[in-house]
Amino acid sequence: MIGDLEVDGQVAQWRASVLQAGGELGRLVAEFDWSANPLGPMRNWPPSLRTAVGVCLTSKFPIVLWWGPELTLIYNDGYRPMLGSKHPHALGSPGKEVWPEIWELIGPMLAGVLAGKGATWSDDQLLLLDRNGYLEECYFTFSYSPIIDESGATGGVFCAVTETTDRIVGARRLTTLSSLAAQLVDAPSAEAACQRAMTVLVGNAEDVRFGQVHLRRPGGRFEQVAGCGEPDRWPVDEVAESGASALVSGPGGAGEPSAYVVPILEPGVHAASTVHAAGTVHAAGTVPATSTVPAASAVLVVGVSDRRPFDDGYRSFLDLSAGHIGTAIGGARVLEAQRRRAQALAELDAAKTTFFSNISHELRTPLTLILAPVADALDDREQPLTGRQRERLELVARNANRLRRLVNGMLDFAKMEAGRLVPEL
Repeated sequence: MIGDLEVDGQVAQWRASVLQAGGELGRLVAEFDWSANPLGPMRNWPPSLRTAVGVCLTSKFPIVLWWGPELTLIYNDGYRPMLGSKHPHALGSPGKEVWPEIWELIGPMLAGVLAGKGATWSDDQLLLLDRNGYLEECYFTFSYSPIIDESGATGGVFCAVTETTDRIVGARRLTTLSSLAAQLVDAPSAEAACQRAMTVLVGNAEDVRFGQVHLRRPGGRFEQVAGCGEPDRWPVDEVAESGASALVSGPGGAGEPSAYVVPILEPGVHAASTVHAAGTVHAAGTVPATSTVPAASAVLVVGVSDRRPFDDGYRSFLDLSAGHIGTAIGGARVLEAQRRRAQALAELDAAKTTFFSNISHELRTPLTLILAPVADALDDREQPLTGRQRERLELVARNANRLRRLVNGMLDFAKMEAGRLVPEL
């Protein structure tokens, strides 16, 4: 009787000092009916379990305990967000029932620790968790360590865990954006820019399930120039006209992949903000009747992952991708315009060279016909010219020769322009 009272006193003291300091989970652990649980009432818990629970509940770091043959869960406030909708039902439940979707992976790890094979270590481990109503791509760094009970055996498993999903996914998207910028920097045409962009984006299969780029053609119509899939499935024209991005569901409704449809604007043009809604297209906010919606150069359609929430980070990644494409399209069109101007100038230079060459030849012929008889008349010794007549023809000869030198200069210039004039050294 005295021993029971002593144990009850120790448990009461432990509850007061530990559970009250354990936040929400401390309260839930204190209120939980452990007598109906395989762990039994708290007064029967071994000191090793109470010690581990105390460390778990009072720590700010995410910690979960797996205790006994059924690996019953006890966790702290830091671990609670990792459970999602599984909380609070996960408390006191067998691990296999809490995490059936990943038990094939973590079950053997936990069994090995219980069997005395030592601790485990997993770094940025991919786990597909069903914690928010869908299989979610998640990454964790964690270690399973044995908790030795009073008999010297392993009574449970201690797990300190941190979720690294945001870092892993963020780094992956940043790599895609960097690759996108590098591939688009020298795109020779708008079409090539769209095709290169799609090659990079679909290379990130975790974030881009499929993709399309629709380029605006003369007359305002849009033509799919990159990507795969039926071009008429998504509201390309509506998004282009509204200037606002939209999240839409597939035409088949439930089970169809969702897509993010983004207007692609060239540099210096800004799209409207976006309101996202599954199933229908919703333009962002209300555009005043007097305002002018910027014309989209193209429209990007991206199939979003069904294993990641479409949050601000996801939207920002796709908006930045569209921005890169818009910059590349604008740059490619500038280059195309420069090439057209250069070609027009080259054609103009060629026409000028041809003109000067032709006119020089045309002028030399009549000059030759003029100078030849004048020279004959001046050189005629059988019928020499009188002084007055000679002066007149000598004047004609001097001016004709001067004109011929000018014509020859024009011809030399034309040859130089054409690259056919070789200087004599």
